Amino acid sequence: MSSSSTKAGDQVCLKLLIHREKKIVLFAEAGKDFVDALFSFLTLPLGDIVRLAGEESNIPAVRVGCLTTLYESVAKLDKECLRNEICKEMLLHPRNMPLELYRRKLKLNVNGSETFKYFSSTRPGCSCLSAFKNENCYCGISNFANMFVRGFDGKFDNGFVKETDFIIRNDLYVMPNAIENTLALLQNHGVQNINSVLEQTVIVSKNELLDLLKCSLLSKTPLTDVFLLKKRAFPDFHQWYPALPELDIGKLPNDSAMNMNLKLIVSKSSKKIVLVQGEEDFANFVLSFLTYPLIGMLNILHRSPSSSCLEQLYKSVQLLLGEEKYFTSHNLLYYLVHPPCTHMLYSQEGIFHATYLASRFYDSFYYKFTEPEASIYHNVKIAFKGFVEGPHKFIVTDDLVVSKMFSSFCLSYFNGADVSAISDLEQRTVRIGLKEGFSILQASLFSQSALTNGLRHLLQTTIKQEK
Repeated sequence: MSSSSTKAGDQVCLKLLIHREKKIVLFAEAGKDFVDALFSFLTLPLGDIVRLAGEESNIPAVRVGCLTTLYESVAKLDKECLRNEICKEMLLHPRNMPLELYRRKLKLNVNGSETFKYFSSTRPGCSCLSAFKNENCYCGISNFANMFVRGFDGKFDNGFVKETDFIIRNDLYVMPNAIENTLALLQNHGVQNINSVLEQTVIVSKNELLDLLKCSLLSKTPLTDVFLLKKRAFPDFHQWYPALPELDIGKLPNDSAMNMNLKLIVSKSSKKIVLVQGEEDFANFVLSFLTYPLIGMLNILHRSPSSSCLEQLYKSVQLLLGEEKYFTSHNLLYYLVHPPCTHMLYSQEGIFHATYLASRFYDSFYYKFTEPEASIYHNVKIAFKGFVEGPHKFIVTDDLVVSKMFSSFCLSYFNGADVSAISDLEQRTVRIGLKEGFSILQASLFSQSALTNGLRHLLQTTIKQEK
């Protein structure tokens, strides 16, 4: 379908099939450029999604569950709370190599501010690369200060899918452009008369793409809302997702070895967690949410029932992976099935297991993506220990504000949270593992009470109250 791949500057064309009477988009037809742009959503770190959703487009800024609050609290964190100056940059502008490299040459990139700069070690012969300048190298005797300019040999320049045509459902589910898919969609929408179907071609620029990203978070019909109804306002997250599905992530390896001790401060009257006190391991764990790629989060949570458009987009990628002919490289297939988490996600207790990549980028040289606090002491490599360091107590509120423990902060938060009386608060000591951690992650995207929703099963359990 040649019309779907028409290009003009940083714009692409999209053909909509519209139901005249119902005033809805039945589906769209598109070529590589538009589908590449949609699939790029899945490769974005959650911190980038929060930042982009907060930008102005045709649709006003959108708050993304508790993740927006988390992002804002990181921006306000004093540098004394963080391990080094680079950590704040890692959280506010997270990088996701190598998936981000597939976005470098996209015709339409929703994250248009990406620079794709990389730095090599100052030590001659070192084979490590970093996305962050002045980050410490594995060797412990050098850092990353030299701009890497040799390039990546063009192997990431073809985007995600090959030059072919696709059908996109109203909920962003992508499928091959085949007659059986067209007929099935028409039948599912109850189309009896072909005259009920109207064709309309629209121009998609970065503004419309950003609208689609926002709508994929807040709507179940983003194509209709953006291109037909041109909606400008949507319900908040807590209205759209009033109840979260029960989390089912299957069997978790070594769950017993990954525990964090928390002190819950619970409101007896509302039966909600007001805030949590934990060690640096829990603070690092929550902060790392911002660095996690969306496809990685959906990969973890895919067993849980969800009707969000992002989930539908993810499912369509997984289905197309069964026919690898649609994707541009075999390596990309591996990354989409096993989403790589850069060092930024790695926590001291191993709550998330990072995938460290040694990829051949140029000729016979290998460059490894490295950890921010890697160092050598008596020939023993010391791994990244997180964004904050201890020994300190940290506070995480129900909506994921992160702060070092200060009495003044707690009192101010109690006042803002409408705590009626100190006597209404009770303390509970709990230990959480992977399942609870992933449950908090899920709740952080779809609710404004991540701790209460993520740990709700603990609130329903009788726990010995501290005296």
